[in-house]
Amino acid sequence: MATTENKTYRKLAIGGLCILICHFLLIAVYNFSDLSEKSSVLSRAAHHYVQPLFFQNFKLFAPDPPKSYREIYFRIEDNNGNKSNWINPGKKDLEIHSKFRFTHHAKLRAAYDYISRNMEYLHEQNLKGKNDVLEQTINRYFLLQARKYYPHTSFNAIETAFITYTPILKDDKIEIEKQATLFSKKQLH
Repeated sequence: MATTENKTYRKLAIGGLCILICHFLLIAVYNFSDLSEKSSVLSRAAHHYVQPLFFQNFKLFAPDPPKSYREIYFRIEDNNGNKSNWINPGKKDLEIHSKFRFTHHAKLRAAYDYISRNMEYLHEQNLKGKNDVLEQTINRYFLLQARKYYPHTSFNAIETAFITYTPILKDDKIEIEKQATLFSKKQLH
């Protein structure tokens, strides 16, 4: 005759096994079903179970590392025709973000990466002058940065450029190829 303690362990084991079976069933249904308008109740339940808790985009196992690294620069030309030094507006944010990951500098760094990627894209695809929305976003970013760095200076032009650093394997050594590209000169007046 089984004691009450053995019955409790048996109930816990059966309950745990049921939970485990349900878990693997929902995972299997999620992986092998298509979530469409006519999907079953089970596939919708599996989607709601897996998506917030167990979803994996596999970037951990197969990352897509960037093929190059970009830095963006700008300089202003004041009303007298004097040009400032080239300034990298994201350098300070990157340094702060590297030290303290959980600050607003991560969003600033993401904006910097977005701008640099799109500058390179427009240049590579020869789309400068053809994508007004993207170019306006880029120009607005640099105008805000110029006003941040030179708040009391009136200027009539902003020059923008980007430098691409690409790792290249030569003779079993990695070398960095550096390519500077003048992106645009925007007249403000």
